[in-house]
Amino acid sequence: MTLTLAPDKIAHLKAGAKAAAFGALVAFVLALVMLYALQVPAPLRLPLLLICTGLGALIAGASAGITKEKADQADNEIHPGMHGVELGDALATTAPGALACAACLVLAVLVHQGMAGLGAWT
Repeated sequence: MTLTLAPDKIAHLKAGAKAAAFGALVAFVLALVMLYALQVPAPLRLPLLLICTGLGALIAGASAGITKEKADQADNEIHPGMHGVELGDALATTAPGALACAACLVLAVLVHQGMAGLGAWT
């Protein structure tokens, strides 16, 4: 059994991956600056950095998907039938950010547990 995706869904996945990467990068830099500015204890920095990075990827991917579909819907009001407006397109754009978020959250938990096991909390 092979999985085939429509070319437009692949384009949405690519756009979502780009948006998620940009959102993750921006969230990473902002979180890094804020964690040091707020003098967060060292053992908490990496897990919190991973959480912020993952959420940045998710928010950017979802925002890109919703914005694109709303723009298509608005364009259809001016030029009827020009674009297909589908929930699947918005979800395909959001998917890379959601996967990046899930991976970052899993890593944050593993790092936190690893640091606790090493006695970083004592």
